[in-house]
Amino acid sequence: MGDYDGLSVGRYRQTMRYRLPHFSRAIILLVICPLLLCACGHSPESPGGSPPPAPDQGTPGPGMALPADGPNDDAPPEPPPGPPPAGDATGDVPSGPPPSTPEPAATPTPTPPKTYPKLMNLSKKEAQNLTCIYGFNVQDEMQDWIRELGAMLLDDIKWGLEEKTPDLSKMTKIPAGEMDFGCDPLGLDDTLSCIAMQKLSVPQFYIDKNEVTNAEYHECVKAEKCLPLLRQPHIADAGKDKMPALMTFKQAERYCYWAGKELPTEPQWEMAARGSDGRLYPWGNDEPDDTRGNICGKGCNFQWADENWNDGYDYTSPVGSFPKGKSPFGLSDMEGNVKEWVKSYTTLEKNHYIARGASWYSPTREMMVHYRQDWVPGTRVDDKGVRCVAGAQ
Repeated sequence: MGDYDGLSVGRYRQTMRYRLPHFSRAIILLVICPLLLCACGHSPESPGGSPPPAPDQGTPGPGMALPADGPNDDAPPEPPPGPPPAGDATGDVPSGPPPSTPEPAATPTPTPPKTYPKLMNLSKKEAQNLTCIYGFNVQDEMQDWIRELGAMLLDDIKWGLEEKTPDLSKMTKIPAGEMDFGCDPLGLDDTLSCIAMQKLSVPQFYIDKNEVTNAEYHECVKAEKCLPLLRQPHIADAGKDKMPALMTFKQAERYCYWAGKELPTEPQWEMAARGSDGRLYPWGNDEPDDTRGNICGKGCNFQWADENWNDGYDYTSPVGSFPKGKSPFGLSDMEGNVKEWVKSYTTLEKNHYIARGASWYSPTREMMVHYRQDWVPGTRVDDKGVRCVAGAQ
């Protein structure tokens, strides 16, 4: 039995009884220790007895092994944090195909401006006459309606107008009557400024109380029925609403037709200015002074300026500024401020027109009611305006 020879069976058993526990403990440690290591990191149960929360299944926590085949490389990556994709208020992305991008609209081909033969190939003089008479400069850049209107008015001053009832609220009735018309031209320096004295009967008519203002004329322009006024940058406040509109003969004629009226004849204008008693001035026979009207006085830079005449204006004045100069029918500015276009009583040469009364540019002598200006192209139009008539019987 080797080293155990001579030992009794009882002694052998006794010896093995003491050696077996040490051997068994080694075996137990070798088997159980790995099992204990697998439980490292697990927290003890919570005080309440509930198990601790499980770690995120997507990321192995301490003590958790990865799957045997490793991470799933085929899975799509998690989207980065940020706002949800465009969709409804909940962030849901609408289903279906994405909206198509509309194709850009085709650029329309611009329509070439109309051409008007009468406005083409004009000589320098013809172009100047067009501006002076119609207030239309073919060299200016302008809207299509202005160019068309300017061309059409050359053939028909009433082109495109409808019949209109005149507004009589701003007009005065001049009763029918007989008058002394004109003057005795003997001794006058300018015989064209006076028609030989004669008796005339004038039917009843209505006439504007005041000269047509910028505000009134611009209503016609806004309606695209009148050509815009010529620019007068040298005249202070020329464009203000209550100032008289400075216009050419054809602009005046067109405006009156648009308003349902017409230009006054020379007998009508003179009747409204002097009445039937033969007076020399609208206010009577007293000599003029600077309370009666706006003419070329102090501040007027012309050689005939009257330095003793201080009416307060170098150029035009608001209509109705001189009540002491009213006519027997209560009309303002019949003498002074602007000369007024009328229908000629006499036969005139081509492109000649008549204006009556005095203006801011006039010497004192032109304030006499018989005075008339025979206007020709090249003569100034920045002192010309109009008052219209209606209801002649």
